[in-house]
Amino acid sequence: MRFRILRHATAAWLAAGVVACASPHAGAGPAANLPGTPDCFWLRNVHDWTVLNNSELIVHVPFPQQAYLIKLFQPVFDLDFHLGLGFEDAEHTGRICGPSRSYLLVPNYMPPRIPIIAVQRLSAAEQVQLLRAAKKPVPRVLLKPQPAGPT
Repeated sequence: MRFRILRHATAAWLAAGVVACASPHAGAGPAANLPGTPDCFWLRNVHDWTVLNNSELIVHVPFPQQAYLIKLFQPVFDLDFHLGLGFEDAEHTGRICGPSRSYLLVPNYMPPRIPIIAVQRLSAAEQVQLLRAAKKPVPRVLLKPQPAGPT
């Protein structure tokens, strides 16, 4: 009898944990401490990228002013020296979003597909801050004052 009660209690505890982990409001998520706002970008618009560290890169879509911070599930050793990086959209929508089933493709690396856990749209100021923190060159176009919009 005690074994049956213990088994049911354990099953209920595990089920509650699974539901809490699957709930979109259960935690802050992987993008909680990242700058920018969660967003997606079209795969066809990728122009280039800047590697910040082994688990983060800035993707320019298609101009330096339009950029997204990509956070990877795991670091890629010497990511800055890998040529021919690519993206895979497993959902076949043409968009890279995070967290979803999108991957960074790294040729000649094991594993060759690294899950993307966050995609954040960056403002020019956020880009400058990230680039300076990573000791990367800042494009001049980002240093110009941005127009406030129509008046």
